[in-house]
Amino acid sequence: MDDLVFEDPPAPRKTNPAYEAVAEALRKRPREWARVGAFPSASMIACNIKRGRPKVFEPAGAFDAVSRKVEDETVLYVQYVGETKDSEEPS
Repeated sequence: MDDLVFEDPPAPRKTNPAYEAVAEALRKRPREWARVGAFPSASMIACNIKRGRPKVFEPAGAFDAVSRKVEDETVLYVQYVGETKDSEEPS
């Protein structure tokens, strides 16, 4: 336990501005798939988006995302499906 250091954690990272632009564009065209780009971890990114992470993709389930192998790349596709009654905050 010699490596134990007492300190406050750093501030949370801000959402990538590119994700904000993607979420905004998808909300303007619901239920249309968009190719977001090729990423080494596209399947993990897709899982996180469906769970509403990062925050710009909240609430969970408002976006659908999949990864597909296209030639030598793993490509991320995302669509805005809308918020369900279950995902809305109670009034």
